[in-house]
Amino acid sequence: MGADGSILLHNGHKLRISANGIVSVRDPTGAGDVMTCALTYMLSRGEDLEWSFIFSNAAAIAKTMGEGPYGVIGNDIISDIANKLFSRLIKT
Repeated sequence: MGADGSILLHNGHKLRISANGIVSVRDPTGAGDVMTCALTYMLSRGEDLEWSFIFSNAAAIAKTMGEGPYGVIGNDIISDIANKLFSRLIKT
C-alpha cells in the first residue's frame, strides 16, 4: 500500500496500519524490502505478530527518511515511529 500503510492477513484476521504523515518521505527505495526482512526477523525470534507488524512498519517508514538504498536506522528512531503507529493499528 506504500504511503497509505500496510495490511497483514493472518488466520482470518486483518491488521492495518496507516502511515500517512508519520515522517517526511525522501526516498521510498527499499522500504518494502526492509519491512519484509524486519517482519521475517521478528517472527523468527518468536515475537508477537502484532508487535512484529508494528516494528517492521516502523523500520520501513524510517528507511524512507533517507536517500538511496543504503543507510543506518537507529533504534531510537524506530521506537519513536513504532509508538506513533500503535495508535493507528486497526484490528478486524
